[in-house]
Amino acid sequence: MANWWQLDAEAASAELKADLARGPGESEARARLAQYGPNQLQKQKRRSPLRIFADQFADMIVRVLIGAAARPARPLNSQTAPARLAVSDSKTIRTRVPRTAPD
Repeated sequence: MANWWQLDAEAASAELKADLARGPGESEARARLAQYGPNQLQKQKRRSPLRIFADQFADMIVRVLIGAAARPARPLNSQTAPARLAVSDSKTIRTRVPRTAPD
């Protein structure tokens, strides 16, 4: 059956050899059961909550974002403190609103 999703109900039932009102006949149902097996989902092994949580971090972009978020959280040391403070002070200076002179 090609492009079954484009068929109307009558064409699909004709292709499947089934009556729209009653469904497939008894012999057709037995033949399909023998050919395809019962209409059941197969049971799958359940994933543990820890595995589900760990899978959240499997994507590389998530790891990059976590690394980027953790990097500024490092404490200041004697080598990086002056540069970090200079950057933060320059941002502060640029964002200050100039005072207006009193009339």
